[in-house]
Amino acid sequence: AIANFKVEDFTPNALADKLYRDFKIFTVGIDHPIVKGIRVTPHLYTSIQDLDALAEAIKKIVGS
Repeated sequence: AIANFKVEDFTPNALADKLYRDFKIFTVGIDHPIVKGIRVTPHLYTSIQDLDALAEAIKKIVGS
């Protein structure tokens, strides 16, 4: 699977840095003229708990 999303008030790289620094979640910031956002690529072996942790991290960031 692959997904790309953005959060207003964050550049892609700033959001990727925050996810890693604060939550130890590795993503890739894409700052291209056509595509801007965070690339998330869960794998077959990514657990539901890992996906839940990403969702909770995003909720905390958006809520702050």
